[in-house]
Amino acid sequence: MRARYIVTAALLTLCFEVGASATPEIPAAPASAVVPVSISDAGMVSLAVRIDGLGPFNFILDTGSNRTVISDRLSRQLALPTVASTALVTPGSSASAEVVRLGELAIGPARKSGLLAPVIAVARMKSFDARADGLIGQDFLIEHSYTIDYQRREMAWHETLPASITGRALALKHDEGRWLVALPQAGPDKKDRVLWFVPDSGAQAFVLFDRGKAPVLSLQPIPGAGAATVAGSTIAKGALVAELRVGDLQFNDQPVVVIDRREPDAPAGDGLLPLSAFARVTFNAADRSLIVTGRRWRNR
Repeated sequence: MRARYIVTAALLTLCFEVGASATPEIPAAPASAVVPVSISDAGMVSLAVRIDGLGPFNFILDTGSNRTVISDRLSRQLALPTVASTALVTPGSSASAEVVRLGELAIGPARKSGLLAPVIAVARMKSFDARADGLIGQDFLIEHSYTIDYQRREMAWHETLPASITGRALALKHDEGRWLVALPQAGPDKKDRVLWFVPDSGAQAFVLFDRGKAPVLSLQPIPGAGAATVAGSTIAKGALVAELRVGDLQFNDQPVVVIDRREPDAPAGDGLLPLSAFARVTFNAADRSLIVTGRRWRNR
């Protein structure tokens, strides 16, 4: 069976906005290596990438994607040969794409060679970042432990997890080359049900997938929203979730985007967890856990 290339960045054209209030400064995360990142107003993380020593090139960090993606502009610039074609699957849409083989890709001290990257038209990349040369996915990230610090605008690579990073660890599991995080929720019968969300730095809103079953979470419909991804756009529904728990954190009356995912071969997962909703997140590959540091949020 041919591997699927699952890309989540980025949900853009929403009928509502969620904004952050001022958040007290938290201590920096100790690490063996720190690289600066840029963060857009919508929470999109961009960083400098080198390929075979060339660059730096501007890539978006997309922890919800199982594959790294490159723009057709940069692929031509680097004269990368096409080695295959594939289906590029995003929430609500899919598209065919050529695949190229990358040389050594480096972000600070982290390096990996030979990644197979789908090629996306630069016009599509510009729909969410005019400067984007590609996306960094889990084929590069999944073996690493690292922290994304949204307050300090930096990413820290960890050889071992610093003791100062504390908090309740949320369980992670692999699915089709990406992570899913366990989020126990109180169901209508008041019993906890575990939902599995994609921890996604590429999503700009909380997203729920409609699998055609009775929802675990209590939803109140609001006017619909459009969702745009690198593969195209789709019609989505808007809703408010009365209560959404992320570990010890609780989001009340939380706006979400609901996307139909009832196709038989849809990737697993109950939704997307936007990492920009937190002050800091740490992926601990060693024990398959996600640690989040909360921030104060308000609806506007």
